[in-house]
Amino acid sequence: MANNDVLRRAVRYALFANAAAAAVVPVAHAADPAAPDEAPISEVVVTGSRVVAPGMTSVSPVTSVGAEEIKQQGSTRIEDLLNTLPQVTPDMGGGVSNGATGEATVNLRDLGVQRTLVLINGRRLMPGDPNGPALNGFSAPDLNNIPAALVERIDVLTGGASSTYGADAVAGVVNFVMNDHFEGVQVNANAAMNNHHNHSPMQSVLNAAGIPYDHDSTNDGKTKDITFLLGHNFADGKGNFTAYGSYRRLDGLLEARRDFSACTTDPIGPGGAFVCNGSSTNPFGRFGTANGSFSVDPSGAFLPYGRQYAYNYAPTNYFQRPDERWSAGQFAHYDVTDHVQVYDEFMFMLDRSTAQLAPGGAFFGTGQAVDPTSGIPNGKTDVSCSNPLMSAAEIAAICNGATTGTAQVTIGRRNVEGGPRTNELDHTSFRMVVGARGEITDGWKYDAYLMEGQTQYSNFGGGNFSKTRLTNALNVVPNPNGDGTAVCKGQPTGCVPYNIWQPGGVTQAQLDYLQIPTILTGFTEERVGDANVTGDLGKYGVKLPWNEDGLVVNFGTQWRSEHATLHPDAPDIQNDVSGAGNAILPLDAGFSLWEGYVEAGVPILEDKPFAKELSLETGYRYSSYSLGFNTNTYKVGLNWAPTSDVRFRGSYQRAVRAPNIQELFQQKVVALDGSSNGDPCASTSSGGPPTATAAQCARTGVTAAQYGKVAVNSAGQYLNGWAADPVTGVKSFGIGIGTLVLTMNATLLGGYTFGCHSSRHLVGGFKDQLSKSPVQKKAYQCASCLNRGHMNWAWCSLFGVMFADLYVRLCSMGILTDLRIF
Repeated sequence: MANNDVLRRAVRYALFANAAAAAVVPVAHAADPAAPDEAPISEVVVTGSRVVAPGMTSVSPVTSVGAEEIKQQGSTRIEDLLNTLPQVTPDMGGGVSNGATGEATVNLRDLGVQRTLVLINGRRLMPGDPNGPALNGFSAPDLNNIPAALVERIDVLTGGASSTYGADAVAGVVNFVMNDHFEGVQVNANAAMNNHHNHSPMQSVLNAAGIPYDHDSTNDGKTKDITFLLGHNFADGKGNFTAYGSYRRLDGLLEARRDFSACTTDPIGPGGAFVCNGSSTNPFGRFGTANGSFSVDPSGAFLPYGRQYAYNYAPTNYFQRPDERWSAGQFAHYDVTDHVQVYDEFMFMLDRSTAQLAPGGAFFGTGQAVDPTSGIPNGKTDVSCSNPLMSAAEIAAICNGATTGTAQVTIGRRNVEGGPRTNELDHTSFRMVVGARGEITDGWKYDAYLMEGQTQYSNFGGGNFSKTRLTNALNVVPNPNGDGTAVCKGQPTGCVPYNIWQPGGVTQAQLDYLQIPTILTGFTEERVGDANVTGDLGKYGVKLPWNEDGLVVNFGTQWRSEHATLHPDAPDIQNDVSGAGNAILPLDAGFSLWEGYVEAGVPILEDKPFAKELSLETGYRYSSYSLGFNTNTYKVGLNWAPTSDVRFRGSYQRAVRAPNIQELFQQKVVALDGSSNGDPCASTSSGGPPTATAAQCARTGVTAAQYGKVAVNSAGQYLNGWAADPVTGVKSFGIGIGTLVLTMNATLLGGYTFGCHSSRHLVGGFKDQLSKSPVQKKAYQCASCLNRGHMNWAWCSLFGVMFADLYVRLCSMGILTDLRIF
């Protein structure tokens, strides 16, 4: 139903766009005299600057990939092509399974997709996924919208470009320039597959572990893509209409198909040799008791846990997700007069993909028991010592032989009987642009357009356990009627005892009670209105006396609005999905902004000795957000080419990444984190006191009664929990607004870039703010966006990408104060 709604809206917008364009196209009559040839109005797309002037090269270095290079790559996925460029760090795409969003995104310089702006013909591509950062959603545009066969070139600009394009262009810009002047009929068909012969040295490791794999050559991972292009020039070349339709299908490729990935390896063998290892959350169970960790051996014995019970989770993950995509659209333009060209763009896309993970089940640290002394949830599970499903050995290890009362156990048990966890990911989107451009008078040009973009999202999950039902099904007692059967304590409605205490004890009836489907739907919308004017003042004498060309200016205004909704189901809202990592909360919010901008470029020297070109470029942009804050961005750059073969470019730019809707309005929760640093406010693994002082932990909400009693995390990940406000007790995060980033880069010698980057924040030092009272610090909770590989590990306040209680504590205690993002 949701996809049908988007389709209906897409059709209405497409009809409107084409009707608006057709309304100004005259009907040709046979008796009309032949019109004299006139030069058509043409659009020149320059990435990184709105100033187009003869004899000037942009101060921002741009890498371009042309249509011929795209064709030679033979790639059916735009993200695969971009990932071959050194400026791009692979991000979401068809090769991601665990944590996949179903999108394809681009990440410049590993600064994050939320700091990379994506354009089509110099105009924004709307956001794709409405999810928050905890689910890898960053309001990033989905590259699946772009038909590869119609791309004329791809421009990649690394470096801040906020003064030209607005917020989010901190890392740079990727601009897809489309072939909107195609003429003729063309059918592009591509088919590909992987031919692989397994001959990796890892085969000896697999043989030692008894793990099966393909011994012969394999043909798999097949991809099919077909695109139909139709273009026609009309009205004696004054207009063009180009349409396309495409279909793409990708077959799934599991890691089990390769010998080098068929098992999870660790260098823990003799001399650091690799051996097959895996997760201790295994099909035999791992039960953490006061007497040690145990597993249910296939023989039925309750034996100490060892590596032989580890679960190999690699084979069920995808190297390439199965994916199916349909897309269609059109580009049209028509020269109404010598001074007016109308144009429109329409693009529609439906993409369906399946992500798959290893089976879920009961994960360490997700139990719902409460420490009987401190009253703090400890992640354990209450197990009845009178459970008739348990053997005498199990009762002895867990309950010290007692057959009454309860014991608290840490349980990790893989639901192999229920199969892998899956997510059916659907994205349906459309984008429409209607505009007009042309020449006002000699030396003056204008361009004005409206854009509407929408994305409908759905995520249907399967193979997950309910944590509440799991708690019920593991707390088992004898039937009060005395017949010796096992029942759930308190006999919750529909509860079936979960028999993980005996080999082969799990039945379909148990799985039917424990497993729950999850449904997540959402919607994003972006609207843009822009109008700008470019003037060549050199035609009016505004130029340096020794130059032919003069000052070129561009000024304009832009209005933009963003809106997003997210509708999780009850289990997601209540954080009841085992292994999900965090709760998913509803969202229905938006914002808008007005902007004014100006750019100027002037040639200083041209074709002089040691100055083939010397030019200056500058720009400024003012943005006023409906959220109550304003930003200023600017740039100034110098371009010097002593000869045609050598060029020096230096620029000083101030770029801004304003918060997106999810970061502003979605309540933050503690997300899945694999940190090995430990919680400084928890007891150590050996039972010792916390490494942080009571005063430091108090700043994060740990009371004096709780200090020293926070249990150490039993897993290598923080899977659930919320950070409670120390004043109100509300379980959410707050964060101040105002962090801006200052960037500078220089490019030397024909495009080799040498850069230095710095940033500053406007809300004051977190270290100082968090030393104040809870009321004073409430708006300055330390959020982190742990960015790897950006010259160092960076901790920033840039409206937080991932929120985790551990990071809050580290920052609030003054351990982390470096707020640089590059």
